Amino acid sequence: MGLQKSGSCASPDRVQSRGMILSLANSAEQSLGYPRGPVTSSPRYKVPEEIMTENVVSPAFIRRLFVSITERGCVLAPVRFKALGDQDIFDGDYDFVISPSDVAETLRAIREFLTGHGVDFAIYRRKFGKIRLAILSDDRSAQLIIELWQELEARTLPDTYPALLWQHLQPHIQPDPESLTGYRIAPDVEAAYYLCHLLEKGKKIGQGMTSLRLMRYRDSRELSAEISALVALVRTDADIPAAAISARDFLVSRHILQRSKGPREKFLAAISRIPAMLFKLRLSIAGSHRFIDFIGPDGVGKTSLIEAASGEVFPSGKYFRFKKTYRKSISYSIVHPMLKRLYQRQRGEKLAKNQVDDMSSGFLFYISIAGVFWRNLVCMLTGRLYLSDRSPADLLVAGYRFQDRRIAMRSTAPRDIRFMPTPRAVVHLHAPSEVITSRKQEMNAKQISEYQEAVFNVYLLKAPPTYICINTNCSLTQSVSALAALANKGAGPSN
Repeated sequence: MGLQKSGSCASPDRVQSRGMILSLANSAEQSLGYPRGPVTSSPRYKVPEEIMTENVVSPAFIRRLFVSITERGCVLAPVRFKALGDQDIFDGDYDFVISPSDVAETLRAIREFLTGHGVDFAIYRRKFGKIRLAILSDDRSAQLIIELWQELEARTLPDTYPALLWQHLQPHIQPDPESLTGYRIAPDVEAAYYLCHLLEKGKKIGQGMTSLRLMRYRDSRELSAEISALVALVRTDADIPAAAISARDFLVSRHILQRSKGPREKFLAAISRIPAMLFKLRLSIAGSHRFIDFIGPDGVGKTSLIEAASGEVFPSGKYFRFKKTYRKSISYSIVHPMLKRLYQRQRGEKLAKNQVDDMSSGFLFYISIAGVFWRNLVCMLTGRLYLSDRSPADLLVAGYRFQDRRIAMRSTAPRDIRFMPTPRAVVHLHAPSEVITSRKQEMNAKQISEYQEAVFNVYLLKAPPTYICINTNCSLTQSVSALAALANKGAGPSN
């Protein structure tokens, strides 16, 4: 049965599937905590030993992660079979197709779940329509890879559009209680696309899981006679092209894959790839930028981690305090005293410098942008990498310097962020609120949660190629090790 999505309301099929997957995950739940071990600390990076625990990245843990996504009404369907066992989760990728409209909420669910369990992870956007999630193992020696596809590649198939789009796949997404996410692609469509995928990626029969997957399709009783016959034909590498072309014709006949045979169709296909070309351009520009932003609430350990990483992870990295981009400007020195007197009269109390900056963050944002471009030019000329303690994104979040105000993304952020240069990477630090407040009592637990949510929402508006989330509820050495593992995986050259 096809799945139709309307607004934020869950369909009966979706609710039923969600209940089934919750039941499956709860039955597989097990104790997931273990101590991280010896902790070394410094006066600026103190960690209470009694709360030094985190959850093991295991099959049960991953099931719970997908439950948290499904509970929000997001629909993900596995693209192809991959076992979820203790020996399998760090070997190969887990691929899912996802609705573009569900991406932001899925990433919010992922961040909340993983940070809530003290797990280090990264989100890489290196290809149009694809999001790569890397979850670091507890010993930081391996990474579990999850790839979210908003369209499925079909570039090498002749006379067709170079991708299977979500709107054409959606009618063929079915509830499935046995699936990791509660959904699956219809069996015939999944098998047909897998045959196309073998040709697309130049796979060999004996390579990776190819033989196992073909065997599962051959043994499946869910496939139609037409697709079963195609799968049965693939016995050697030489059989793949013919089977893939026949599978392409099947997908075209079901209006899942679009033809681009005539001049008009080819022209429309070329026009439709403009967003991908613009994405590559933005990716290239971001990669040329010589700055990485470190964000997080006061007390989370930004300064300590930057100073340690500048020599170990980023050899040419240099600590830079973001506030200098606007506080050292002439405009700030002229306007700040006037704004301070104005805001103090409005509130009837004395205000600290940070509080005045918070209330005038919209004005300061544009001053800081000029400073960021200047700093980037200096780093390009000197060969340095600018490791920024905070970023312009902080000025798109309001209220975090006051105890009586709710912290949230400013309403003008979607407009303002268009002028913000995209950093090469963002490193977002997190820790339990009790750990952060034990280091600095700038925010309470509620404000810390609101700030972390708001600054992540800013990230979603204009995502950099690499977003890394590091748990600092551990020794500085462990945090640096996690940053090194994730930065070297997808952030490009760490110089």
